Amino acid sequence: MAATLSPPYSTTTTSVASPLLQRHNLQRARRGTPVSSPTPSRLHKPSQSQSLVHTALCRAFSPSQLRKVKDALDEISSTEKQATVPKPVTPSIELIEDFHTLEPGFFAELINKVREGLLFHAPELCVEGVNGTYFLKNKEGRKIAVFKPQDEEGSSEHNPKYKKGGRSASARGSRRTSSIYASGGVTSSKVRKDFQVGEASYREVAAYLLDRKHHFYGVPNTCMVKLWYPTWKSEKVGSLQEFVMNDGASWDIGPSIFPVKEVHKIGILDLHIFNTDRHGGNILLCENDDGVYSLTPIDHGYSLPTSLDRAWFDWLTWPQSRVPFDDETKRYIDSIDPEDDEKMLKTFLPIADESIVIMKISTLLLKRGVHNNLTLSQIGMIASRKVPEKPSLLEIMVEEARTTAKGICDRNSVTDPAEIEKTFLKTLGESMDEHMSKMPPESPQRSMTW
Repeated sequence: MAATLSPPYSTTTTSVASPLLQRHNLQRARRGTPVSSPTPSRLHKPSQSQSLVHTALCRAFSPSQLRKVKDALDEISSTEKQATVPKPVTPSIELIEDFHTLEPGFFAELINKVREGLLFHAPELCVEGVNGTYFLKNKEGRKIAVFKPQDEEGSSEHNPKYKKGGRSASARGSRRTSSIYASGGVTSSKVRKDFQVGEASYREVAAYLLDRKHHFYGVPNTCMVKLWYPTWKSEKVGSLQEFVMNDGASWDIGPSIFPVKEVHKIGILDLHIFNTDRHGGNILLCENDDGVYSLTPIDHGYSLPTSLDRAWFDWLTWPQSRVPFDDETKRYIDSIDPEDDEKMLKTFLPIADESIVIMKISTLLLKRGVHNNLTLSQIGMIASRKVPEKPSLLEIMVEEARTTAKGICDRNSVTDPAEIEKTFLKTLGESMDEHMSKMPPESPQRSMTW
């Protein structure tokens, strides 16, 4: 009996019992009393496997039964080890497959640098702003990218800055460079019903896609990635944007010394994507070697909405917006193709059809405005509400065009959605020309030296 009991017992303990202790345990087992441990109890707590062996000994199982128990215990021990295997400690970042065709060389290099940096530096949460925004660094510790995860937008339970029933961070952000990238963003679907929480990263990428052919606007390179870091509970999907070295935000010094063309490119972008959240905090400035400032637009989570009722642009109050467009800028605006833009966005992003229509409407406004020799300021005012409760001139024209286009389609029994949209946009363009032709010219400008 002793020969059959000792092998399974010795294989399931951390130290082998002496012959004297084995005989003592056998005697206690036969009496039905607990078996002693080969190590002091204060130093060793029996595992689940040992407790089961003790129980088997106390009940005086037969050798065949003990062998079955041992096999079962071995299986349990193996399962326990598999369940307690720690997660890999190596961070991972991966470019989402669809974006491999976009600037493959640049994105591959940026992601490799981020991957190397994550081995030395954790993602740095930007303390300002309302959404989860992270600075990612290279191995030397220099910021090279900005990551905005979808599951940390607005009222998401994963947003480290969101507090139910109140705001835990400033929406505007401070004037420090670290806060610039988090000064905007989708806060709550209850506040902005035309923006769903989790979609801001797609709009960040959309602004880049619409700029990538000519880089006229200067939107930083942006893509969608999957990123995991050991301290996070799960993998995160979001937008990854190249970090732009800068000297602050435009509201740090005011607009008076900005070049006209730099202001124009920001305004044209905002009208192209119908950006509803352009302010001085999400325009980066950089002083060049010649002392001239260049501007970089960021934070486009509030662009491509599904309605026209929330447009406002800080540059409307800047004097440069009242300066006529130069010939090069006019040629660029004329080259914008809404149909190509639609194909681009639908190929890579889940942008709503309503948002695509808004983009076509605002692009049409921009093109017709240039055709009618309007300034950026005049075009922007058509798209903006002077009073929050009253519709803008653009909204009025859109409703008129929809009514007219519906009548035309009904009379001609047009039911194809593409033809209906084509009729609507044609009618809207005619309405824009009619309204714009009646607008007085822009007021004379003061002498400008920029």
